[in-house]
Amino acid sequence: MKTHSFKLSAIASVAILAACGGGTSDPAPAEPTAAAPVAVTPAPTPALVDAPAPAPIVAPSTETAQTAAITFLAKYDALLATAIPTPGSAALALNDGCYLQNGSSKAFIVTDFDSDPLALASRRFVVGSVRSNVRVLAERASTNANGTSRREIDVKYDVAYKDGTKFTALDDTTPNETIISGSSAGSKEADGSTCATAESKSDWRFYGNRKVINANVGAYNERTARTSLATGQAVTPPVVYSKYIRFNVTDPANVAKYATISGPGIVSGSPAAPITLKMVSVRLLRDAPEFAGKNGNFVDWKDTDTWRICRTTTGGLAAAETADCVANGATTNNWGSFNATAPATLDTSFDALGVVAGGEYTVKVYNDDGWKTVNGQVSSTPVATYTIKLANLPFKAATIGGAPGVAPDLFPRLSASSTSFFDIAAAIRGRAAVSTDLTWTPEGTMPDGRPLGWGSLYSFKQGRVDAGQLLFNPASRQFDPTYPAANVAGATLAVPAAVAKLGAPTYAEISFSINNRNGNVVQSIYSFQ
Repeated sequence: MKTHSFKLSAIASVAILAACGGGTSDPAPAEPTAAAPVAVTPAPTPALVDAPAPAPIVAPSTETAQTAAITFLAKYDALLATAIPTPGSAALALNDGCYLQNGSSKAFIVTDFDSDPLALASRRFVVGSVRSNVRVLAERASTNANGTSRREIDVKYDVAYKDGTKFTALDDTTPNETIISGSSAGSKEADGSTCATAESKSDWRFYGNRKVINANVGAYNERTARTSLATGQAVTPPVVYSKYIRFNVTDPANVAKYATISGPGIVSGSPAAPITLKMVSVRLLRDAPEFAGKNGNFVDWKDTDTWRICRTTTGGLAAAETADCVANGATTNNWGSFNATAPATLDTSFDALGVVAGGEYTVKVYNDDGWKTVNGQVSSTPVATYTIKLANLPFKAATIGGAPGVAPDLFPRLSASSTSFFDIAAAIRGRAAVSTDLTWTPEGTMPDGRPLGWGSLYSFKQGRVDAGQLLFNPASRQFDPTYPAANVAGATLAVPAAVAKLGAPTYAEISFSINNRNGNVVQSIYSFQ
């Protein structure tokens, strides 16, 4: 089973590209006084030293919430009108110094932006985006512990992108953004510490949703053309389809170890009964001695990779109450129906789960050792609990799929024009680099009529760390994305040589994903297995 995951780069509704400002509202120290006289010869009185003037206490903006939201979001549109500013501090010029969104602070995002060569490419679909249908969900005025004041506004809006895609707000209960005016003194970081970079000014800034981890769920339709890694020839069946939802839980600030997820369609047994899933941090899968050699024990998980679901002894996904994470490891973050040759059969099996559009999932996040024991979370207190919502179901497989290898389906299809897939397979087996010019057919019209825009084009490979080891784990994984320009039908894909830790590749793929910015992802894969 492939176990790749994706760095989340699609910024559909959250302004994480976005100013450190000056000012502090801490009280000034008391001025020194002259030394007291004594009975002997008086000592000279020390000269008085002027203390720094107290920083001004800046009052928040007084404009109406609706006017403030519309004006500020137009300012953000202008920032991204023609390009994404660089460096990262310029890109986040409209973010408060204490910004916190899904576990990512302003400092974290700026560092990632400046250190990742793909940062600009992965975000460029936001250039020229326009926000509309702005509405205010809530407004708060408060006084900070140091006497400064602030205003916060929760806002909701739609976003139109230049590639024709559009984010449409699902409902009016969860804001896209919170913006702040006045002082952010006393704001907390993801780990609970007090933010040291608070700002005090009347200008509005992005403040973030203040969540300590990232959790979201999306809907996926997938087409996989299968090839033998050993020969480069097609295997039987040559094409399979999958339909599932994906739970993306990441922990940029390293504040948690495991989580539970429950909600509609997470069921087991016949008749189907609701269960809760248990996910563990990839940091544990990588580093914890308990996971050495177990399922999911990849030695090069990145801290920001998505968490994985604990398994059963047979490799299935176990309920949190019975899952033995340590004994069985953890793999995948997908839930649904997989590897069908007839797309229509996916609809039957997926529909039987009971997943619903707009379904709400409860995510409880823990930072104790409850992952080490079966049902260990039952006596633990979560550090945070969030509700995430599935905007849309995956598309009907019978509508967008066809008879494999015969009737056309609506998935875009990959072709290698300069280097054959046979040669690509040979290079991967030999751990060598290879480059190929890829082309693809345009996708058909999806059932909802919404256009699809770029996610990413990528190569992925995984395998044993040591070619001589009997078991798959410990293993190594390598994910190398690139981001073509919008509305192109081809690109050069450079597949890098295997990293040093990847001693024996056993699976690889090249693929691209496209999405409608509203939760639906369509993925076309060419696999080597």
